[in-house]
Amino acid sequence: GGGAADGGGGGKSTNYVAAFSVCVLATEFNAEKYEALCALLARVYAAQRNPVSILECYLQVFARGAARAPAGVDADAFAEADWDVRHAYLASPLRAVVAAFGEQTALLWAALVLKKRVVVYADAVPALQRFTRALPLLAFHRQNWSVLRPYVVPTKNEVADLRSAAHYVAGFTEPAVAEQHDLYDVYVDLNARRVVVAEHARRDMALTPFHNELAAALVDAADDAAKSDQDVVRVAVTKTKGLINKLAALRAAGLAADTARRRPP
Repeated sequence: GGGAADGGGGGKSTNYVAAFSVCVLATEFNAEKYEALCALLARVYAAQRNPVSILECYLQVFARGAARAPAGVDADAFAEADWDVRHAYLASPLRAVVAAFGEQTALLWAALVLKKRVVVYADAVPALQRFTRALPLLAFHRQNWSVLRPYVVPTKNEVADLRSAAHYVAGFTEPAVAEQHDLYDVYVDLNARRVVVAEHARRDMALTPFHNELAAALVDAADDAAKSDQDVVRVAVTKTKGLINKLAALRAAGLAADTARRRPP
């Protein structure tokens, strides 16, 4: 995740600059943290119009984890310690996903756990971004937000990026993406509150009693006003880990039985 900020205005040494942008690339998903850093860098450049000043702030963060604007620049200080990545993970609540999709949440869970290609359609970008940001919470044991492409414009390069990825959660505002069956295993229509499993993925995504149990537990937790957003995530984590442990135990028992059969009498 990263961040970006835009600015404009005049300056003594660069009056010919009408506008500028600051972009930070990062390997960590913490959108609000990097938005704050970009805001600091943008204000520094807007005031001084000197890229060296931006570099100085960046090096302060790199070396000390914190930076302040130079004297005379009106900007909030930045400190990495103020930005807990766990808050970034929980910024879009899983409760909202469960409230919108109810028992269909089990399909979304399966798609994330099985590392499927998920395409989400909505006609509004803010709603699309909030929803896609929450989906990795269904597989929180991985804590992997790198699968997100929260807003994809169907250009040649962006579609090529999707085709090169093994799995992802990609957001679109073009309804025609529903017809591009080669781009997804699971299609989510956020406007219609509908989840569609592609024909080629139906065998892997077949629902079982476990899916029904998981969906019921998530719906109950989301409906319980006494439970926090973290409690709803905890339900998904507990159910997922319980299934993983059960499968591991069955696999171990199967290997032990196979070994016993292979032993000579």
